[in-house]
Amino acid sequence: MPSTAIGRIVYHPADCEMDVTFAGSARTYTYIGVEPHVHEEFARSLSKGGFFNARIRDRYPYRRWAVTAPSPRSQEHGHARQARH
Repeated sequence: MPSTAIGRIVYHPADCEMDVTFAGSARTYTYIGVEPHVHEEFARSLSKGGFFNARIRDRYPYRRWAVTAPSPRSQEHGHARQARH
């Protein structure tokens, strides 16, 4: 069942980073230090928004993507990452 809150989840196991795109706003954030089992549980969860709020939000540092020219790693998304200040 598609999520009404989360549009896309992409995990980068080599970096333990997870890109989360929110449905509706299409904003993408990269969450840093996400363990593989947390990503797997998130991907399998019936309520992506509920899981995100309970297990990811306010628990991991993140970077918000800027909508500019794509970086090499983010070309699949059409966005470039920008460090959060």
